[in-house]
Amino acid sequence: MSGKRKTEADQLIHSMTSSRFHYVNGLTKREYFAGLAMQGAISRAGSTNNLEDIASYSVKIADTLIEELNKEPV
Repeated sequence: MSGKRKTEADQLIHSMTSSRFHYVNGLTKREYFAGLAMQGAISRAGSTNNLEDIASYSVKIADTLIEELNKEPV
């Protein structure tokens, strides 16, 4: 990958540390992308759809986005 950083699904988008405690808090890129996809799907579909289907679809969208981001530019 010529200078392009790979998008890791489990890479945190935000982490926090404290001088007193060491902890990591935040969402992974996969979780963040899936959450955004789910927000869009629910806003379009409303609450009458099967939530498990919406959740599964949102994760598939996130995984597909990560795969596309990792492809070499054409």
